[in-house]
Amino acid sequence: MKSRSEIEVSEVWKPVVDYEGLYEVSNLGRVRSLSRAWKSRYAVNTFPGRVLAQAVKRNGYRVVSLSSQNKQKQFLVHRIVLEAFVFIQPDGMEACHANGDRGDNRASNLRWDTRSGNHQDKHLHGTAQVGEKANNVKLTDRIVAEIRRRKLTPSQAMREFGLSKTNAARIVNGVTWRHISA
Repeated sequence: MKSRSEIEVSEVWKPVVDYEGLYEVSNLGRVRSLSRAWKSRYAVNTFPGRVLAQAVKRNGYRVVSLSSQNKQKQFLVHRIVLEAFVFIQPDGMEACHANGDRGDNRASNLRWDTRSGNHQDKHLHGTAQVGEKANNVKLTDRIVAEIRRRKLTPSQAMREFGLSKTNAARIVNGVTWRHISA
């Protein structure tokens, strides 16, 4: 494991796009504010720069709050890193994490790719929301495997497991739950 001094030597900082002079982002996925001075009615005050705390959203992505001209806005850290170290998001492209870890925002782990490429990555990493991992799922992998193992007709599967006619037919015919074999 690298020591703190080794990390600081290998860490490169670049300005955050549209927040130049206020914030910087590192190739390791950290974001910091820069020292600033402002004039109040009675004195010149200074605000020392610091590394910002990152919040983790429920979906696992990290965000930071940046402010400019008294307006605060939340940004996804991986997008800030990509825009600073690669280039601004091209139309039709998404940010992709090469290792599938949404919290790993190192520049070397990120790239712009198509939605299709991003979904292919999710299948490679096992993070795709298919089967039991999907939102609002009513079946389990075990039930679908049982339907296919017993070679039930859509009508039988519908009655036995309380499925809709369409859903039963799609499971029996292998249209959905394709990752489950008999």
